[in-house]
Amino acid sequence: MHASLRKKRFQLLVHRYRDALYSYAVYFLGNTQDAQDVVQEVLVRTWKNLDAIQIGASKTWMFRTTRNLCIDCERRKTARRKYTEPLETVLPCATDSIDHPDVLFDQQELGRQIDLALKQLPPHLRSVIILREIEGLSYKEIAAQLEAPLNTVKVTLMRARQALRQNMETIMKSESTP
Repeated sequence: MHASLRKKRFQLLVHRYRDALYSYAVYFLGNTQDAQDVVQEVLVRTWKNLDAIQIGASKTWMFRTTRNLCIDCERRKTARRKYTEPLETVLPCATDSIDHPDVLFDQQELGRQIDLALKQLPPHLRSVIILREIEGLSYKEIAAQLEAPLNTVKVTLMRARQALRQNMETIMKSESTP
């Protein structure tokens, strides 16, 4: 590929997907620094493999690479890493415009509980939830990214939602008990 075309294609991919990849990595890892490192590595790998990546498969390739690097990052961490940074401080919150402190507190608390419940999911379940519910990917896009059959994605997503619901119930019960 001609050098200027290669550069333009890379710039287009970075512009189009960088923020979505970062958001995915933050939700997956719960840590902005790790997310930045993962996205940086994805972009480096994208540049190195740009000629081999099919134009129509760029998004899938980049998200799959991000997912795999997030899993690798988690594997390198201890099994019991602490919850370090609530997502409310990382991502803009829809509640920023609400003035009433009680409503704001309740919504931030719920967000913290959801984030904690999400982090307790195994990586394969967490990944599917993030891709569908947060990133808004279709079942077909998730299947392509995970290289899994469509029915497998649907079943995994159902199990992920059930596990997330159970985690939420456990967290809410433990926090409501004095």
